[in-house]
Amino acid sequence: MHDLFFRFESPLEPELRAICTRLDTTPGGRRLAFLIEDPIKKWLLSCKGCGDCGIQHLAFLFPESQCSKHIRNGACGGSSNGRCQVYPDRPCVWVRVYKRLAAVGRAGDLASTFVAPRNWALNQTSSWLNFHLRRDHQSTGCDIAERCDADGGCPFRRENALPPSRRMQSHSHGGSTD
Repeated sequence: MHDLFFRFESPLEPELRAICTRLDTTPGGRRLAFLIEDPIKKWLLSCKGCGDCGIQHLAFLFPESQCSKHIRNGACGGSSNGRCQVYPDRPCVWVRVYKRLAAVGRAGDLASTFVAPRNWALNQTSSWLNFHLRRDHQSTGCDIAERCDADGGCPFRRENALPPSRRMQSHSHGGSTD
């Protein structure tokens, strides 16, 4: 089901992109998208609203909300007997990811899948809009060095990650864009 809505090759993608483009044109539209997405993902996935969702890479368990160290690309190495190093009463989310993937014969995905670093400029924005409007890690790729050119142009910089209307707000308030 997830692939139907969140794959660039999905037959629904052109329509979803058009809807997201329309919602993204106003602050109210962006807020509406976030208000629809946020409660659903909080309830189902313990989502923290990072705006750069990677749950599909990790068996729909995600360290942004379930790892005390928020490690996005593998266990910290400090867990013991499947328990979290920081909170031993909790199971390590990475052990849970492994078990969930192993149960469907996909444990090898952990060795071959890289979830790009979180784009913090997208925090508390709609990951649905960010996906369909190609602002998240799935659109910008995961090789940061390849994406940043000699002139300093980089899609991971704050001014390139934000929608145009928010870029203006960021600059007009004197906020840093690096």
